[in-house]
Amino acid sequence: MHAEALSLTGDIDRLLGARTGVAGAQMAATLVYVGLRQDQLHTEITNLLPCLASRAAVSSWQGRLVLRLLASETMTGKTDLSRLLNSLSGHEVPRVWQS
Repeated sequence: MHAEALSLTGDIDRLLGARTGVAGAQMAATLVYVGLRQDQLHTEITNLLPCLASRAAVSSWQGRLVLRLLASETMTGKTDLSRLLNSLSGHEVPRVWQS
């Protein structure tokens, strides 16, 4: 099971606009993987991160791998997320995802 909680209070626009927040990103995504290929996928994703236009990071703990992605533009995030999913699964994402 994976669950997260987020609570924003105060000047939310300022928080979301800050670099330590989402820096005004239009798109945010979180992918969670639990399975036997966790270490292999962590390495593959880590190698892909420098090639992405989005801000992204991957971490691995307690039997799960979590990828977080922030994109300044939705299409940029969609392209990067598709690239990651294609690489991880070895299959193209559905046509509705393709730009």
